[in-house]
Amino acid sequence: MRVLIIYSIFFLLFVSSCKVAKYLPPGEKLYKGSTIKVKKEGDVKNSARSLKKLLGQAVRPKPNKFILGQPYKVWWWYVIGEPKKQKGIKKWLRDKLGEPPVLGSRVNAVTTAENMTAFLENLGYFHSTVAGDMVNKNYFTKAVYEAKVFQQYTIKNITWVSESSTL
Repeated sequence: MRVLIIYSIFFLLFVSSCKVAKYLPPGEKLYKGSTIKVKKEGDVKNSARSLKKLLGQAVRPKPNKFILGQPYKVWWWYVIGEPKKQKGIKKWLRDKLGEPPVLGSRVNAVTTAENMTAFLENLGYFHSTVAGDMVNKNYFTKAVYEAKVFQQYTIKNITWVSESSTL
């Protein structure tokens, strides 16, 4: 029982020391992902869930991977440090274990919302709009998108009229 308590305390101390915030440049926040809220207008046949999944394809950039609320690969990226050579064990470890951080300054929610609107129009959801904003919490930032989706326009059938004259 004592050993379990000691291991638990050691694990909690290790996890709490793995914060990426101490490695981030001053004034920067780590991008944690996006939230998409869909409001269906009119007779939209698709479910809100499928529309969220569809719009999720147009969101850029993709966030870092998280475990227990911390971006473990970014932590490795900073702990291993910049390699002095283009070859070697340090470069290999940094490429395999870590990934560069996606900083909040790289994310432009307004431009991404415009891209999502264009994506919807390409699929036939005309007059639909998407608005985007950034929400900050601690050393993380998150994008929030609100989409108003109108009915999808489709073409029922196409009739090709061929000329009777020969070439």
